[in-house]
Amino acid sequence: MDLLSTSGQQIVRRLAMLSVELESMEAGKAAGEQVDTLAYVAVLNAERRARSEMERLKPKPAKASSDALHDHLARRYGQAPRGQGEAA
Repeated sequence: MDLLSTSGQQIVRRLAMLSVELESMEAGKAAGEQVDTLAYVAVLNAERRARSEMERLKPKPAKASSDALHDHLARRYGQAPRGQGEAA
């Protein structure tokens, strides 16, 4: 968790708290207790939003361009890179 920013750490803590609250509400329902449906849905939506925020914190993989791949393969297998040695 040290790799996350302060706001990222806060989101993780919030998500954990919301998950625990949902588990508690669901366990109560399973035990036959009355559960406030509106409160349950509100917590469920808050958890969904927190999960969405967590997804935004994940690093995005770099997009490889086809030119870069072609040039890499050309160097690797001894072919001319794009734009060099090609007939016009």
